[in-house]
Order: sequence, then structure tokens, then C-alpha cells
Amino acid sequence: MSSEDFLFRSTDTVGAIEAENDKQYLEECFLDTGFLDILEDADDHRSILIGRTGAGKSALLSRLADESENAISINPHELALTHIANSNAVRFFSDLGVNLTPFFKFLWRHVFAIELIRLHSRLDGQGQPQDLSSLIASILPRDRKHDKAISYLKEHGGSFWKETEERVKEITRKLDERASESIGVNLVENAKFDGNRTSHLSEEEKREFIYKGQEVINGAQVKDLSTIIKLLSDIFSRNKQKRYHIIIDRLDEDWVDTPLRVKLIRALIENSRDFQEVPNVKIVIALRSDLVDRVYRLTRDEGFQEEKYRACNLALIWSKESMIKMLDRRISALVRRRYTTKEVSCNDILDPDLNCQKTLGTDESAIDYMIERTLDRPRDLISFFNDCIQLSDGRPVIDFEVIIKAEPRYSKDRLKALFDEWRGTYPSLETISGLLRKRPSLIEFKSISDADVQDVLTKVYIAPESGISPLDRQIAQALFETQIKEEEARNRICYILYLTGLAGFRVSRADNTIWAHQLPDFITETDVHEYEYLEVQSTFRRALFVQ
Repeated sequence: MSSEDFLFRSTDTVGAIEAENDKQYLEECFLDTGFLDILEDADDHRSILIGRTGAGKSALLSRLADESENAISINPHELALTHIANSNAVRFFSDLGVNLTPFFKFLWRHVFAIELIRLHSRLDGQGQPQDLSSLIASILPRDRKHDKAISYLKEHGGSFWKETEERVKEITRKLDERASESIGVNLVENAKFDGNRTSHLSEEEKREFIYKGQEVINGAQVKDLSTIIKLLSDIFSRNKQKRYHIIIDRLDEDWVDTPLRVKLIRALIENSRDFQEVPNVKIVIALRSDLVDRVYRLTRDEGFQEEKYRACNLALIWSKESMIKMLDRRISALVRRRYTTKEVSCNDILDPDLNCQKTLGTDESAIDYMIERTLDRPRDLISFFNDCIQLSDGRPVIDFEVIIKAEPRYSKDRLKALFDEWRGTYPSLETISGLLRKRPSLIEFKSISDADVQDVLTKVYIAPESGISPLDRQIAQALFETQIKEEEARNRICYILYLTGLAGFRVSRADNTIWAHQLPDFITETDVHEYEYLEVQSTFRRALFVQ
């Protein structure tokens, strides 16, 4: 590419790091590495898209919504779930320890059933028929086995045509009413039925409220909804050529308080499995890796078998080749807008005369160097390349000196983003990362002294409490209450550094490093003692002043 034809401007970019702000590049440069076909296939039970922040989950779901002929996207922010969080019954029963899972499953199942029937009938709330029975009859011949399901739909006929938010509010209001009737008005008033004043109740009163509350929750018409799945199965099995998708994203955002959110997500995951019984229908969910782990950890109950849920997971992982192809498409799109229709790759943009061999004495190419300083996520590479463009104003290529100059800012930004990503699970991750600061890139476990462990965990212990039972604070508490010794505490801290992507494990100095983002679930916390070295991930070395 001739320098006379194209020069970078400092305002140029190869896209935004968040999918919602990257629509132009996503439409023009979307790269499917095989995941889209899996999500589209209603017969493939892998429906929960798992990936770290910036792996491209939202981009995939956005493309699925565009390409599916019959799809609806549900935004958690528009489900009036804050209305549920403020429900008198939900708050009161949650405070008492009543199992709310049946109600939350009922809630999701109701929403999915109604949305699917609307989608099948192509209803938008305008000009709808008044008789719901007529609607069902037009779809499916009369069958007595569906009478209960149709009866349920008739009961909710008034809200059937309303927006999802209004239907959620109506269900919640009915729960409040049933709870008040079951417990009794006087008891409700005496208990100040607002969900956060149960400490003054006697043990006998608590037992009575829990018993009655569980009856209310368990009786929330769950049985009626189970008949609806059978009804839906018959409806959607009639045309095998059509596929229907319900798409749910943005579950990692603060759409409702965290304690309630993990319970709602657990119920959502269970419902997505239940709806696999409905042919030609697929409920596709995007979840961040750390959020999935937190949901299972905080909602784990007796008999819970995580492997049954993991069978529905689809881990979004990028190869080096796919990362390069993704960047090539975006570079071509940028250059094409100004001067040529010719395909341009990163090899045309990254100056081969100023490579790693000349600057660092290695055989790495410039693109290899950049990808090594990512967690194999498109967001990281896009961010790094944009930082390089900003420093290449008026130049036709990006030389290696620019990459080196851009790296400190990029490293600092990625480290801050990592702390934000894991704040819900490890609110003191920034403090824990201090163990890596100003050390060699390859750290021998035994060089992390007991004093180092005690110093870091003291800071964790005295920090203000954040989140629901944060795991980092649990380690500090276990150490200072003499439940564990410094060696075990060190291993647990190192596992946090590994799991979050700050570092990888090596068995020996000469061995290859194992990274969590490349081999998810390969190493568990109990395996840590088998490793002798910790390698700081290249992405964060400049920000941590690693030697």
C-alpha cells in the first residue's frame, strides 16, 4: 500500500470495544467462526453462550437476531424486574429464607410462553383478536389435553396483549395479594411486611411465615405452566421448516440487586433447559464466565449437579488465526472508506521493517506481539490497535516503536477493565494484584513469603465489605481465624490470579504456561499445589511494572 494513498488520522479507529457502539463495523466486518450456526440450530442444546468480557457474545447474539426470521430479544432492563425486587412478598420471603426459585421459574416460563405465542402469531399488540381461545384454535386443532393450558391463558387474557413489562408487574402484584391473604392482614401489619424487618419475629412466627410463604411460592400456578410447555410443543412441531429464537443478553449488568439477580439467572438457566422440549424453539442466553460461576456458587442446593447445566454451555474462544482475520476485516473497512476497494491486512499496516527482531531481538512479528498481549479477545486487540492508530497520525503504517509507546496506556486500561470485570466476585482483586507488582515475569511460588500473604490479606480483610460473600475476603477471614495456614492462603490467592487472567501456571521453569482463558476449567483450586511457577500475563506487565 502506497504512503501517498492512505495516511492514518489520530481520530481513526477499527471499531468500538463495546458491541452496542460498534454497529457499523459489526455489520460490515462480522466474523463467524462457527458459533452462529450452533446458536441457530434449535436441535443443538448448546444454548448458553459463555465468554469473558469482550469475547464477542453481544455481537454474536445481535447477528443471530438479525439473521433469524423469527426472533425476539428480551432486555432484562425492560422486564420490570426492579418491581419484583421491591415486591413486599419477595423481599419478606427472601429475608426469611423461603426458596423463591419456583416463583422465578414460573415468571420466566410465563414470559417465554407468551412471547412465543405472540411470535408465532406475529402479534404486536395492535388489532389483536379479543378471544384467546379463537387464536389458539386457529393455530392448533382442539385437544382436551390442552384444556388446562388454554384455561391458564384465558385467565391471563387481559395481560396477554400487553408489553412484557406490564405482564411481569401483574404477576408480582398477584403474588403480593396471595401472600397477604395466606399470612393474614393483621400478621402482615405486625410484621411490617416490607421485607427487611423480620429480626423481631419469634422463631415460632418465623417458622409459620416460612411454611405459609413456601406454600404461596410453590402454588404460583407452576403446574398450569407445565401444561403450557406441552401445548407449545404441539404448536411448534407443526412446521419443522421454521425456527424460533428468544435471545437474552446484558444479564451481567445491574438490572436488579445482586442477591435477586443470581436467583433469577439460575431460574432462567433452568427454564432454558426445560424449553428444549419444545421443537424448533431455542432460548439463547449470553453470560459472562465469572457470573455463571457466581450464580452456581451462590444458589447451589442439595442435589445440584453442575455438569448437567454445563452440557448446555457454549464457550466462546478465539484462535490466533481468527483474531488476525477479525482485525484484517476491520483494517480493510477503515482503509476502504477513504481510498481503495482493495483488501488490506494487518501485514500491510504494521511496518515489517521495524519488527520485533530489530527492536527486541525476538523472532515475533508485530501482530504476534500484539496478540500475545491480549486474553485472546477481540476487544483487547481492537483497543490495542486503536491506541496505536492514535499515535500514528499522518503516517501510512504503524511501526513497532509506536506499538511499544502505546503499550503502557493499553496495559493500564486493560488492568482497570479486569478489576471492573471481576469486582462482583473478587472486589479486592486490585489489592491482590499487588503480589505481582515489580516482580519478575516468572515468579517462583516459594518467593511469595508468608509476610507477603499476610500483608495482602490484611488489606483485604480491613477493606469495606462488598458483594455477596466475596471469595477473596473469605480467604482472609480463614487465615486470620487460623482455619488455614499461609501456604494454603497463598495457593488460593494464586488461583485467583490465574482464574482472572492476571497470571498463568507452570509446573517447571522449562514447561509451557497454562492460561485460564485458553483452557477453561483445566486447573481447579485443589490442583494449585502441583505447580511451582506463576507467570504474569503479558497484557498487564507494563501496568504492574513487571521486570
